[in-house]
Amino acid sequence: MHPLLDLRGNLPVYIHLTDASVHNAKGLNPLCVEMGAIYLLDKGYVDFFRLFNHIHKNRAFFVTKAKDNMLYEVVESKGCDSEAGIISDDVTKLT
Repeated sequence: MHPLLDLRGNLPVYIHLTDASVHNAKGLNPLCVEMGAIYLLDKGYVDFFRLFNHIHKNRAFFVTKAKDNMLYEVVESKGCDSEAGIISDDVTKLT
């Protein structure tokens, strides 16, 4: 089950069901991307080709946890707010 939640409400706005044998990243294919929206994704959805072409090119944003083998470089380090629990905030470029 691939749910899409809009945090302005308490019910999923979209649910896509696939067989268990289908890789999570393929759950992005039928998603209608809303310009300016921010999509928070589990590591199972990390397929940067799909994320870039499906979300970024539609002028939306995505956030995901990095996999151990992800290759990137830090482009810019932002200020941190340790009182709020933010230990780092970096703009990265995938390599």
